[in-house]
Amino acid sequence: MNTAIFSILMGGAMLVYTAACGLRYRQEIAAWKDGGKIWGLCGIMGLAMTLAGEGNGLFLSLQALLGLVTALCCLLQLHRERLVRRRIRARRKSSAAEKPLQKARSLPVAGCGCSWTVRQGESGFFAA
Repeated sequence: MNTAIFSILMGGAMLVYTAACGLRYRQEIAAWKDGGKIWGLCGIMGLAMTLAGEGNGLFLSLQALLGLVTALCCLLQLHRERLVRRRIRARRKSSAAEKPLQKARSLPVAGCGCSWTVRQGESGFFAA
């Protein structure tokens, strides 16, 4: 196989992979954390593979291998960030559902004719 064709095919495959990950993991990439940065690196590597043209077969094979490793790291990091985001969201929902609504009540303050608002469950100097 001609090295130029190999380079174009591997670069095109990397660009297609980057576009697919971009569509699937939009929110994680928009946060631009580690997964988004690796995703950008995959896109740059795909473009570089496409534009590399002819060259030494060993160099192109090494470039393709590094591209595959980067693509795998990108997928793992984006998936990890998605799982962390889902866990945080689930934890927020469960903690919000467990908290009872706090009722406020007014306690008269002796001697001044005013009142102090205390929420149920709070303890403090004026809490009863």
